Amino acid sequence: MPTFYAIPFQRRFRAPICSRASLLAAILSAAALIVPLIWAYSSHSFWLKENTFREQPTVKYQRELMLFLDGQSTVDGSRVHLFFSTNPQLSQLFDSAMEAVPSIKTAEVDEDRDGINDYLSFTIQTHLQDSYDIHHVRLAMMFRYELVTDIRLLMQSMAYFDESSPLPISAIDIDGDLQLVQRELLDSGVDNVRYNVPVVNYTLATVGDTSALSWGRILRSYLDRDIYTAFSHPPPTYTFFRATHQPLTITGKLRYPEHRIAYRPGVTEVLKFGWIQYLAHFAVAATVAWWVYGWCLRSQLVPTCVVVDVIPKPVGGGGTSGMVRGYSNRQTCVTSVKIQPLILSLNSQDRLSIHFILLCLFFRAVLTFSLIAVVLHGLSLSFTR
Repeated sequence: MPTFYAIPFQRRFRAPICSRASLLAAILSAAALIVPLIWAYSSHSFWLKENTFREQPTVKYQRELMLFLDGQSTVDGSRVHLFFSTNPQLSQLFDSAMEAVPSIKTAEVDEDRDGINDYLSFTIQTHLQDSYDIHHVRLAMMFRYELVTDIRLLMQSMAYFDESSPLPISAIDIDGDLQLVQRELLDSGVDNVRYNVPVVNYTLATVGDTSALSWGRILRSYLDRDIYTAFSHPPPTYTFFRATHQPLTITGKLRYPEHRIAYRPGVTEVLKFGWIQYLAHFAVAATVAWWVYGWCLRSQLVPTCVVVDVIPKPVGGGGTSGMVRGYSNRQTCVTSVKIQPLILSLNSQDRLSIHFILLCLFFRAVLTFSLIAVVLHGLSLSFTR
């Protein structure tokens, strides 16, 4: 006939609080808590010191650029240096300022209509004297760069390119990406606004002395930053030899792709990542410690009193079909005699006791790990900074 309900029988190993069995339980419990921490820490990836994510930045062209043209005159072979800036006061400081203002057309396009611009298309036409042969073109454009998803970053950046050709340039077409360059990790949970200042400090230049705003000084000052943007592009396409009255044309497309951002995670993220590793190692260590403790008790390596449940006698009729009224316990104090192991299940009362013990061990492990993690993370931050 089918079995609809079963009551387990078991052996209970009992000992006083101050006994070798209690000491063994304390040692194995401490080992189950400490060994996983040492084990996980020795893997060299316990503390999450760096993490990355991908995000398309919010880039806004600030209608500000600087244009340098270098070449020579076909009349007397003298060098030609021309400069233009959208800042009229700065253009007046340079003796080599262009006579005619270039024609500048820009358009920021959002192709997927997600509210974030995908690229900047620009066209610059400069009317020059027909005797000027331009061999060197340098262009710098200013942008507002912002990250808002996981890390908050706001800065003013620059996209620049420096191209030259042995033949006189008539037109140049360039296509590339605005890339983020990081020499340090961004901090999470704070506003990274250290570089939210103008890339070019126009107040450094004075009348008769514009060396503070030379192309070399501008680039050196900009590249000294720990976080900046760069214009990454393949070799541009050239058109050579300008016709009479033909302007010098610079066209290009500056794309704003997704960037991989590296940042320094916060305390909660570090603890979450470390706790996952600790818990995985703790499950193995606790299982081994529990098996070792049970084997020591079953083998009587430490003396305990064994309480064995006795199979009850059937009441209300002979045979196996009789009703069971109850059962009694038989207690045996064993010090050195080994009892044959019995594979018996636990009843509901002992299961609750074991669950309570495991729950206490779990919360103790959480508290211990959290305290150690906070202290070690604080020490690591103090040493790295």
